[in-house]
Amino acid sequence: MLTPYKRADVEFEWISDLEEQGCFSKVYLAHDRHLAHDLVIKEIEKKENTNHDDYFNEARLLYKHAHPNIVQVQYAAQCESNIYIAMPFYHNGSLNQLMKKNNLTSREIIRYSIQFLSGLYHIHSKGLMHFDIKPNNIMISNRNEAMLSDFGLSQLVNEESRAAPEFGYHFHVPPEYFSLSTNDYNFTYDIYQAGLTIYRMCVGHDNFERERSAFSTIEQLRESIINGCYPLKEYPPHIHMNRPGNPGD
Repeated sequence: MLTPYKRADVEFEWISDLEEQGCFSKVYLAHDRHLAHDLVIKEIEKKENTNHDDYFNEARLLYKHAHPNIVQVQYAAQCESNIYIAMPFYHNGSLNQLMKKNNLTSREIIRYSIQFLSGLYHIHSKGLMHFDIKPNNIMISNRNEAMLSDFGLSQLVNEESRAAPEFGYHFHVPPEYFSLSTNDYNFTYDIYQAGLTIYRMCVGHDNFERERSAFSTIEQLRESIINGCYPLKEYPPHIHMNRPGNPGD
């Protein structure tokens, strides 16, 4: 005998839009009446002539690759016009929001980096590439731990450990983004983005914004990335680097 699917209602009340918004989705704080708890809801509009089941891929990836340093999906649901992905709400916000308030100490940079890199190593060990690592997509949990988030661009690698994103945030793409063909990226893509994220943690939000705003065209940025001129790799005094002439070189 066939067992029919059972449908259940999910109820939540919109509270406020959040600062970090997705490229193809709305992200807001909501109150789930059944759980009596505040959650972050990612709302994705269904498009015509698209397999709506594909919209659940991000939720499935998050659910399947659970890790202490990866934001876990609470549940996924849908209505006639939208897909809803519910995730925990962290009062500390994102790493990007934290960096806007204060420059991070060396100790904080090391601790947060180890934590989100632990989550990245976990998904890489499962054959998954993130493709969108940046401070906006690293949340700071209520326990003050860095957690990798937003798997909307993630892809499973093929038999040759290669994959390709649908698009890239130009200020966070590696040099090979401009030279390799489709499905030709390996895990170094994520590693470059992780390194640039740590660089941004070192120089601070304002300094990176000044670097970024110096480019008026994509072509200028492209040449600087390929030539290794971007990012500038100029660190503030509190970041201890093994520069030429320093002890330990």
